[in-house]
Amino acid sequence: MRVEFISGSSSSATTISLTTTGTSGASTLSGAGVLNIPIYADENTNIGNTNLVSNATTRTYGIANGGTLTFKTFAGTNALQVNNSGDVVIGGATPYTMPNARGTTNEILGLTDNSGNVEWRTLASVMSTKQQSLAVNNYIAFPLSVVANNVYGGNADRMGFITDLGLNTATTINTSIGQPITKTDPFRQLSTTNINFNGTMMIKFLPMYADTYKFYVIAVEITNGSAPATSPVTYIQLGLDLIVGSKNRGFWQCLELPMPIAPTTPCTAYYFGISPATSGTNQWSCIANYTQVAGVTNSFS
Repeated sequence: MRVEFISGSSSSATTISLTTTGTSGASTLSGAGVLNIPIYADENTNIGNTNLVSNATTRTYGIANGGTLTFKTFAGTNALQVNNSGDVVIGGATPYTMPNARGTTNEILGLTDNSGNVEWRTLASVMSTKQQSLAVNNYIAFPLSVVANNVYGGNADRMGFITDLGLNTATTINTSIGQPITKTDPFRQLSTTNINFNGTMMIKFLPMYADTYKFYVIAVEITNGSAPATSPVTYIQLGLDLIVGSKNRGFWQCLELPMPIAPTTPCTAYYFGISPATSGTNQWSCIANYTQVAGVTNSFS
């Protein structure tokens, strides 16, 4: 610091100038005793480690054109960044950009792309509830001879009996018995391919003879405007085999088997079938309900 004192009469007093090295401007002391200290615009001030407290109601920090104000962690990771455009960017390696205007009533924040742009969006929800469809209800096979690995379904024409739907490995049904469309009621029918078919088959099975049983969903494609054909028919096994030992014979078996079946072609009817592993006299009672999966589908504007 340099201080200059210049003598003179009061009428011709010389201003005393005080300057500090490395700064522009100077503090001056006039001959009349007036001290003038200029305000320096220092753009490189370090706030240090001391907490800052403002007693004013408003303080503004202006960002240079094209510049940013960034808050980082001690390790140097970006936590919050404010751009001169008014955008607020949050996060480090994969940040997201907040909108710079508020949304309207009932709007929510949501990503609009894979670049992390967030916008106010309108949420629309469609809730689907569980619905049960009867597949088989108390169709009892009185003691009669069945063929191993044949698929049997309830006979709606003759209550209490079962109908042979053919081998579970076949691609056609047993034409000597008739089409399942004429013998049993389908538990589900599709007229379009855009229907969710994921669900659960809830089964109560009462076998009177020890055996290994398989449960099937039988998909019968029905050409639109034509009579039911013998093909194509698809056999879809549900879960693992139900092995009924001698100790469980004559008791109800309760099962819940998932049905992750993709919708097939339009005009397809679905039936429930039971396949015993052993030929011979057999008898069972079965109650089965198909339950569609419940869920919520969300869509955004």
